[in-house]
Amino acid sequence: MKFQDKLLKRIGLFLLVYIGLVLLFQVEALRQGHLVYYCKVGDNFFNIVNPNYYAEFTPEAPENENDWNTTIAIYGEDKHNGKVGNKAYRKTVNPDRLFYRNLYELVLLPTIFLMALFIVTPGVNWKRKLLFFVICIMILYLFLSFHYSHIFENLVMNNGEIGDSLWQKFVGIFGFRGLTEPLYLIALVSWAALCFSKDMADYIK
Repeated sequence: MKFQDKLLKRIGLFLLVYIGLVLLFQVEALRQGHLVYYCKVGDNFFNIVNPNYYAEFTPEAPENENDWNTTIAIYGEDKHNGKVGNKAYRKTVNPDRLFYRNLYELVLLPTIFLMALFIVTPGVNWKRKLLFFVICIMILYLFLSFHYSHIFENLVMNNGEIGDSLWQKFVGIFGFRGLTEPLYLIALVSWAALCFSKDMADYIK
């Protein structure tokens, strides 16, 4: 079978698996389970990455017409003298801002994209694929943290303008100015780099 035929067959299989997983995650219990998991993990990534604000993700939102399913409470680190990492302290103060988001398209769909890559990628030991999957998820969460930081610090708190600080410019670039499509490219490039780095190195030689 020609390389082009193999590639087309693999792409077709990927699309079938991706669509199947998307349909599977229409089950509310699975979607909510992922949301609860991500809210426990995602804010930890944000709080490690962002030097200016502390975030607390909650997998629920007030009744709304925008399909928001997540509340993100934001606390300024300087305003609270670095105390917001203490849960007992946060109970005594109000958040500086509350944001509401639907994390289905922003987080779950790119995660399903990675899951489909995990399933259809041939020639890689499953233990190595599992390790690569975890690494790629961490990379995805890192860029999601840049995305949130850009939304909070540039689009909302700075009237849609990129701020003057180096950090605000950095998250403006690596948060892709609020676009979500590049997250899929990050997932794909990360996966390919990990799974096929040896093949690419041999090809270059």
